[in-house]
Amino acid sequence: MTGYAETKTQYENYNIVMEIKSLNNKYLELRFHLPYGFESAEYLLRKIVKEKISRGKVDIYLRIDAEKSLEISRVKEMVEYYYEIIKEAEKSIDNHIEFTISDIISLKNYLNTYENNSAVKAIPIEVIENIFKELIHKLMNEKLIEGKATRINIENCIDDMVASLKVIEERYPLVIGNFKNQLRKKIEELIDSQMDEARLMMEVGIYANKIDINEEISRIKEHIRKMKGLIVLNEPVGRTLDFIAQEINREINTIGSKVPDYEISKEVVNVKASLEKIKEQVRNVE
Repeated sequence: MTGYAETKTQYENYNIVMEIKSLNNKYLELRFHLPYGFESAEYLLRKIVKEKISRGKVDIYLRIDAEKSLEISRVKEMVEYYYEIIKEAEKSIDNHIEFTISDIISLKNYLNTYENNSAVKAIPIEVIENIFKELIHKLMNEKLIEGKATRINIENCIDDMVASLKVIEERYPLVIGNFKNQLRKKIEELIDSQMDEARLMMEVGIYANKIDINEEISRIKEHIRKMKGLIVLNEPVGRTLDFIAQEINREINTIGSKVPDYEISKEVVNVKASLEKIKEQVRNVE
């Protein structure tokens, strides 16, 4: 299920920003974007995610920035450090080395590494863990709101399928009756006399057995019953819902191929349209 959450926390002289983005995916795929020195936190954060999320493409971002006063102090300290190194180098080679602002800028990567090392020492892993737990809690609340809307959409689609199935059930006996009347009329036209009623009923029985859809309707009703039960559960049901939707699709296709009736075919199309909507919603369900 899609979702996004962000937390901003200040710890001592550091601003800690954590983000989590979740997109639909068949399986759970985690990607961590952690600053240098915090790679060891990945195992702990991964464990926390797996306790709450079962599938989806999830990106976790951690950014740590020093406060301006601390950053200035660190940069000044590092520039002085490298300045002393250059001066020592001048003495050893007995030659003057030009040292400009561009040289300071070129030290950026070294300064960042130094800053990250300072942050690792200053920020305990427990602080990152607690911030991340808060972040996951916010994400789950967002997903809960979206999940309620998804459930309503699926329920509406189920209601549409039930209505179409009712029309099919009511229409089916009429199809058999129409076949009986058409068969009687056609045979009587051919033989120019009354057809034997027993023979007629036998032919109608053979036809009715050939296009019988009672089993398919019963199975669809059972699948719908299971689907209604699943969407109210507080647990991952996305894959099961997807499987049930496929089973209903298979049964409704059988009905469409068995019964050559325009009205029933129209309702078969309606059921398939509702199933497509359900499949779209299920992609957003864990």
